[in-house]
Amino acid sequence: MDFASILIPEFVVLAAFLYGLGAAMKAIPKVPDWCIPLTLLICGMLMGLCYGPFALSGQSWPYYLMMGGVAGWSAVGLNQTIKQIAKSDSDEDSEVE
Repeated sequence: MDFASILIPEFVVLAAFLYGLGAAMKAIPKVPDWCIPLTLLICGMLMGLCYGPFALSGQSWPYYLMMGGVAGWSAVGLNQTIKQIAKSDSDEDSEVE
């Protein structure tokens, strides 16, 4: 099964919104770090149920739920990827100096 065939471009908007929501949550000192991925996953699933029928037609609610969850999980993964790349770049810079 080709993973790219399950990715829906319409849900990229949802993932981008969730990425911004995660960044905003990270800026709030009282929000624990473990809470952010769980919140993004749940928000993604709920938003997938609300957004899915408008973006895609002919699918069932479990599909929208799954795609929203994937969007939330993608937002967390993207954040961690960017953070790790920035961390490895700063580690390389400090080793050179």
